[in-house]
Amino acid sequence: MCIRDRTDLDAYVMFLGFAAPFGLIPILPKIIDTSEFERKNWVGPMFMSFMAWLGLFILLSNPPFNDIANPKFQHMEIYTEVDGQWNLTTEDLREDTPFVLLISVKDNWEIDNVQISGSKSGWAFMTYEPMTKLEEGNQFDISADNMYYYHFEDGLNVEAYSFTFKAVDEEGNSNTKRYSFVVG
Repeated sequence: MCIRDRTDLDAYVMFLGFAAPFGLIPILPKIIDTSEFERKNWVGPMFMSFMAWLGLFILLSNPPFNDIANPKFQHMEIYTEVDGQWNLTTEDLREDTPFVLLISVKDNWEIDNVQISGSKSGWAFMTYEPMTKLEEGNQFDISADNMYYYHFEDGLNVEAYSFTFKAVDEEGNSNTKRYSFVVG
């Protein structure tokens, strides 16, 4: 999983948010007459200044202004064709059985791409192939939201397989997830 490094700007903004309310004490007397305010009454304006900064910080940390969250993988599903219908399978796959591998990927904004790579017995047999977003009215007649698929038209041989999925959003945030299953 990719974790974004904290930049210097992030640290400055965080420090500014916590320090700004205390900065009101020397600045406000130069702008307005504060003789009517006692020191104990300054807590309210300082708290409101902090809350205003916090609200603005939250607003600017989320889409459409910013996307700092990595895409999240929810679950994987395998569909096989039985009597002309694509059905979710709970059984083990048999050799050379065509199937569709689906992965659920969610993000707080937009997913840019999802890729799949696979290995069998520790040896790679496919390297980061693009997956297709599952749309309504697809050729498999599978309905689901936030799903990406890869169609294995010829199925797979008897073996233990491990698949790594990589999702990248429009801001470059990425995440990976690994699933394994056995064909046989």
